[in-house]
Amino acid sequence: MEEEKGRLSLEGTLKKNQSGVLPRISQALRGLLNSLDEFRELESILGCAAEADHICSSQTNEGRPSFLHLAVATLKDMVAVLVSEIEVKPEIQKLLLLIQNSSIAPTDRAFFQDAIAAKQPSCQVLDSNPKLCESKMACNSAIDLKVAKRVSVKTLQVGCRHTCEHHAELMDRSLWSKLPKELLELVLACLPMPQLVEICRCPERWSILSKSPDFRHECSKRHPKIFGLVGRKWNPGRTLRTVVYDIKSNDWCYRELGSGFPPSILSDARHAYDDAIFACDGGLVCYVAQGSLSSHPILVGNPLTDEWRALPWMPLEKLAIMQPILVQLVMEDDEKSYRVNLVSVKYEVADYTSRAYAAHCYDSKTGLWSAMESGLVYDGCRDRMRTILEAPCVFDCETKTVHGLLECPALEGVNAKRCAIVQDRLFVLHKWSSDMFPHVEERFIVSEYEWQSSASDLSRLRIIDSTLPRHLPGEIRKVRFFSCKGFLLLFADSQKDDEDQHQIIRLFDSSLNDWQNLSMGGDFRFTGDELQGVFMCELRWDAVP
Repeated sequence: MEEEKGRLSLEGTLKKNQSGVLPRISQALRGLLNSLDEFRELESILGCAAEADHICSSQTNEGRPSFLHLAVATLKDMVAVLVSEIEVKPEIQKLLLLIQNSSIAPTDRAFFQDAIAAKQPSCQVLDSNPKLCESKMACNSAIDLKVAKRVSVKTLQVGCRHTCEHHAELMDRSLWSKLPKELLELVLACLPMPQLVEICRCPERWSILSKSPDFRHECSKRHPKIFGLVGRKWNPGRTLRTVVYDIKSNDWCYRELGSGFPPSILSDARHAYDDAIFACDGGLVCYVAQGSLSSHPILVGNPLTDEWRALPWMPLEKLAIMQPILVQLVMEDDEKSYRVNLVSVKYEVADYTSRAYAAHCYDSKTGLWSAMESGLVYDGCRDRMRTILEAPCVFDCETKTVHGLLECPALEGVNAKRCAIVQDRLFVLHKWSSDMFPHVEERFIVSEYEWQSSASDLSRLRIIDSTLPRHLPGEIRKVRFFSCKGFLLLFADSQKDDEDQHQIIRLFDSSLNDWQNLSMGGDFRFTGDELQGVFMCELRWDAVP
């Protein structure tokens, strides 16, 4: 009897101490849920960081990142288990019901709605009205748990719980502006490539931050292996753009170029570079407009950051009668300076029929042009449109002669379909078949050659099997071939109709010595028109023209 009198019910205890105990219990439970959310986010961030560090250096054996990742994952699982156990306890269910019905209960969140399953993303979204058929994008902070259990799984959508009206404070610019610049750079550099490119398009502070050398250096560390296709978009405006491929997400994004052009280049004059000869290396590209060298300056820029500069004019007499035919861009080993090797043809003023070749070099360290009397200049223009030379070639500065690829003895008998030059390396795409192995299907292979000391001294280093059969479902109409430092890219079109839809996109990563299939991309169909005049280049965030 004494025990029964001394024993108070749970409801009586709560009613008696509601003014003090109940709010503290509510606060503690909310802290538990917030901790679970926080551990989930930390696990995701550390996972992205570990993946980026692994890409930066596959030989890194540092234990701290993996230890942190393991510790956070363990804590997250422990808290998730605790939350799940609390949820199923009948006493706790009564307690939660009392809190929900009390005056201190919040109206914008139901307890344990994020912890229904430990592995369930905290950003799953349900229609708050079960009578509505179509789903809505809303924050899980506004979801009623009872409604969530009644709604069909088909109404699920995924949205970020930090970008909705219920978490407006987390997108408040004034709060972000209080963060240290170094911390912001570290956080933003971990974003996927499409989001990083989007930041560069944003106005005000985000765009200014994207121009910070420290931020670009951090982005370069996090994204060390990226490439893009640079060229004019096939539209009435002929917009210059870079189509960037994100290796991590196997997806494409693009950035329009031109806003960073020097002010001296008017918008009308930009079309002079539509059919320019070009070269690239080390994350930079070089454009030389067709026609006289005195008409338009030579441009060097970063096609990822849209930062450009115009090179000084060459201090030569009769500059107006010199026409560029070859250009090569060479990034120095220190990756802070570069050289532009330019080959031009000089016509005699009298009849414009006699011509002589000359080569000049611009050094970014000195800012000066000088004549080249020795060495080779490799053609950097991979897909010619309207130039004097019809095929990629090499210029010998000592003999002042141009050597076409078809003149090389090493290429005799090679049925070359496409070719590309990357510095002193020549990649030739050609068909292969064997009389000794007639059962092996005819297919495409890539032969890699290297120039030695002269333009004619070309030796084959290796054969790269593209594993692309010559015959696909529907005859292959066209194979397009691109290359840059570290990568080869193949587009194979097997459509029979006029849509010119490419069926296969294959990437060869020289560091892995392997091919991989790439996605088509929702906004990028890579038709013949889109690939006309486009070239492939290595991309780097920290490359400065």
